[in-house]
Amino acid sequence: MTRILPASEWPLSVRTGTVTFVRHGEKNGGGFSADLTERGRADAVAAGRLIGTKVDLFIASPSPRTVSTAECIREGNSSSAEIVVEEQLAEPGLGMYTEFRPAMASFFKCLVSIIDENGAGTVIATTHNYVLDYVAAVFGYDGESDLLSGITVKLDDIRSAAEFL
Repeated sequence: MTRILPASEWPLSVRTGTVTFVRHGEKNGGGFSADLTERGRADAVAAGRLIGTKVDLFIASPSPRTVSTAECIREGNSSSAEIVVEEQLAEPGLGMYTEFRPAMASFFKCLVSIIDENGAGTVIATTHNYVLDYVAAVFGYDGESDLLSGITVKLDDIRSAAEFL
């Protein structure tokens, strides 16, 4: 089984044709509006430096800490890619559905739409621990999500999940 990777490892799995889901870095308080600490920023920049390819697109939850995580990874990657803020990365529709599968299918359809709209091939999606755990459950990843942990999924697999979940 594939595992959720720490910040020192997931950047090495980023390739063209993938979406990497990353939990935000260390935050400076509680609540949805908390932002990153200086350490959280530095860790995200360092993770971005480890990525061996330029990122085409960042998609972030509307939470300040996930947007800042995307900005810092982008800085470390020397990328000028756009950051698209998407509500589904904060709550992947589970409140609208009674079942996990249709909620996740809707979530992946939303991501595919944003990716296609932007013509992106290498994508980083910055999000929260529970969303990372949901994605991990769909694709058979094992382990606990920690700060700046992540998983990389082939874009074709995201497309398939959007259609067949």
